[in-house]
Amino acid sequence: MYLLNESGFDDPVCTQTIFSELKDIVEIEPVLLGHGQGSFVVISAVKSSDM
Repeated sequence: MYLLNESGFDDPVCTQTIFSELKDIVEIEPVLLGHGQGSFVVISAVKSSDM
C-alpha cells in the first residue's frame, strides 16, 4: 500500500477470493476483505487530485 500512497492514491481497499485448489472448487468462492490468503486479489484506490 506504501507504493500506492507514494504514487498519489488514497483509500486503498483489498479484496480476495479463490481459497481452494481450482480443481476442488464446485461453487462460487467467497470474496473477503484483505489479502494474504486468497489466490486472486483486487486492489481499488482513488487517485488524489492534488498530484
